[in-house]
Amino acid sequence: GSTPLHAGFSEEHGFEAMQRILALNPPVTAVFSSSDVQAIGAWKALREAGKRVPEDVALVGYDDLKTSAYVGLSSVAQDMVATGELAAKRLLFRLDNPGTTDREDHQIVPRLKARLSSSHSLNRPPMSIDTHREAIQQQLNHTIGGTDFTHLGKKYQGKVRDTYQSGDRLILVTTDRISAFDQVLRQSIPFKGQVLNQLAAYFFEATSDIVANHIVSVPAPNVTVALRCEPTSLEFVVRGYLVGHAWRTYRSGKRVLCGKTLPNGLRQNDRLPKPILTPTTKAQEGHDEDISREEAIAQGLITAALFDQLEAYSLALFERGSQLAASQGLILVDTKYEFARAPDGTYVLIDEVHTPDSSRYFYLEPFEGLQRMGKPQQQLSKEFVREWLMSRDFQGQEGQTLPDLPDDFRAQVSARYIALYESVTGKAFEPDMHPDPAARMRKSLSRVP
Repeated sequence: GSTPLHAGFSEEHGFEAMQRILALNPPVTAVFSSSDVQAIGAWKALREAGKRVPEDVALVGYDDLKTSAYVGLSSVAQDMVATGELAAKRLLFRLDNPGTTDREDHQIVPRLKARLSSSHSLNRPPMSIDTHREAIQQQLNHTIGGTDFTHLGKKYQGKVRDTYQSGDRLILVTTDRISAFDQVLRQSIPFKGQVLNQLAAYFFEATSDIVANHIVSVPAPNVTVALRCEPTSLEFVVRGYLVGHAWRTYRSGKRVLCGKTLPNGLRQNDRLPKPILTPTTKAQEGHDEDISREEAIAQGLITAALFDQLEAYSLALFERGSQLAASQGLILVDTKYEFARAPDGTYVLIDEVHTPDSSRYFYLEPFEGLQRMGKPQQQLSKEFVREWLMSRDFQGQEGQTLPDLPDDFRAQVSARYIALYESVTGKAFEPDMHPDPAARMRKSLSRVP
């Protein structure tokens, strides 16, 4: 049964309260706390008692996003977090007040109980914080920070990819590097390159009926062989919701973004009346810059006819991506597309599609409820990396010091990338555990014509 046990809002009190519960020798399935530090104390008591936490126990604090960043969450707990950070508080309130008639509370509690009785409410595999924990730990010292395959041709190093030019082909190696605020962080993330490369390949195939793409083959988990094309000078950013840069611009009082007028009265994370295209220039260094259709044409960056063609492609791709995301219980919030001119004169989709580096995702089920309550949406994206950096006073501005990523945070980032792959595709991720990834890639590329 469920019985509330009152404890002070401290880590020590949470530890003592959980020890009292364990003395009764009950089967512990989930721990709900109205305090994240209290939940951490409970977690420590469970560990001391020999419980495999968080593998066995769903542990959610009121400030559950901070709790999850500290201790990690089981697949059940991850689903519960998706219900919203207020869920634990509401459950405790109902336990303390059996006669409550709060309609919304009565809706949330059965939903949480249903999540406890089954590992999944959506058609997707378990979240990967548990499943791949050991693999992630083993790979922390075997990430792909960079490559030196100059025998393949001229090398260009981007923020994440190492690209080699070989005749009419490009060899794209997606490394484990991670960037934020247009800065490449010093530490790399296990399996990140594999996730991005395989997720991009999945979406390239799923959208090939809308627009052709540059892929020739995917000979290795981190490698794509592509047709050499001439990229356009713009990135085509499509936004379906008011988040990130668009929200910051809106909050400052502006109502026009890249030539698109936004209505008054919107809140952060609100759905826009319809998806909009907000192009940016491609900066070789520093930040990309917003640009309107009219400005891009006036500056000679693109013709009107080509802009309109690529805008139509972008909006159709976003609609397809939204449909695929919804089928897995997710919302495609915003994303960017890049196009290039192929040797035959047609324009094709290049770079990456609907990956966590180029897109944001929300959970579909709790979205409306969280918006009504004015609560943050839980994202499947690398936004939490930017938030981690901002909490340490780094936003890529001059004079700010880039912090190092500790190993426990690198492991969390890796788990989130893997979780997004599994959530979006509905497929289990199969990590490449080769002890020498560079040697494995070199062998695979030796067979590429």
